[in-house]
Amino acid sequence: MQEATLVATVGGQPQVVTFALDLLLERGHIISDVIAVHLAPEEPRLRQALDRLSHEFRRDIYRERHCRFRTLQVQRGDEPIADIRTKADADAVWQTFYALFVDLKERHRPIHLCVAGGRRLMGYLAMSAATFLFSHADAIWHLHTPEDVQRQVRDGRRMHPRPEDGARLVEVPFIPLGAHFPLLKTLAFAPPEEVRAAAVRWLDEEERRRCQEVWDQLTPRQRDVLILISQGLTLKEIAAHLHISQNTVNTHKRTIMQHARNAWGIPPDKYETYHFLRERFETFCSQYTHRLRQNKPTNSPVTPFSPEE
Repeated sequence: MQEATLVATVGGQPQVVTFALDLLLERGHIISDVIAVHLAPEEPRLRQALDRLSHEFRRDIYRERHCRFRTLQVQRGDEPIADIRTKADADAVWQTFYALFVDLKERHRPIHLCVAGGRRLMGYLAMSAATFLFSHADAIWHLHTPEDVQRQVRDGRRMHPRPEDGARLVEVPFIPLGAHFPLLKTLAFAPPEEVRAAAVRWLDEEERRRCQEVWDQLTPRQRDVLILISQGLTLKEIAAHLHISQNTVNTHKRTIMQHARNAWGIPPDKYETYHFLRERFETFCSQYTHRLRQNKPTNSPVTPFSPEE
């Protein structure tokens, strides 16, 4: 397994970082770098948290293994940001994470992002930036710790989870735009609005290309099934609408999904559902049926929908 970097948002609770790190190590991940991203440490609790974390990684050794620790303070230009009060503050936080992720991706480092510490908005902004640059090799995590355990470990009173604590990592699902739009890296220091606008533009173009790639490989009946999936019908409703068995609908759906997995580069260990097809093809199929209606008499069906078993 490739060496990876843990990026964690941190506030006054240093144990959030070490809990997440310990749980990742238990899963077999090789974490050689930890980066704690934080606001300006004006509050004593945040300063104490950073000191406590530095103590855990003395001489770049963490629990008898090599692991480099560093902190990254959010700034707007040369001005430290102590809180996220304005849009300019939020943009600076977003840009900090975006530039960090660009740097790590240029060094081909898988990234684990833990958003359980610090300001909640900081976690949201980190996830937003990650969506633009992460690939399927990266992961976003939320740390769940039972409330009674939170009280016991608060303010770093205990820095490492015990098996009986019930602490666990919950993987956050996200769409890895970075896997499909490498040109986003060229916008590393552009304003966030420009990055988001470019991503939307590329997403529209790329999504249509991938939809067309799948569409071109489908039989007429599989296209019928996909159109109805995109309209939100259940598999049972599709079977009744097309006068075919639900098993036949399931067979068509599996074939469509396999083509979609290939087109979007979804790894075998990532599971996508019926909702993936609906969301990806809703606009594409709507535009397709609209064109058909324009080219057909008003009393003609959009698709042949003849019985098939």
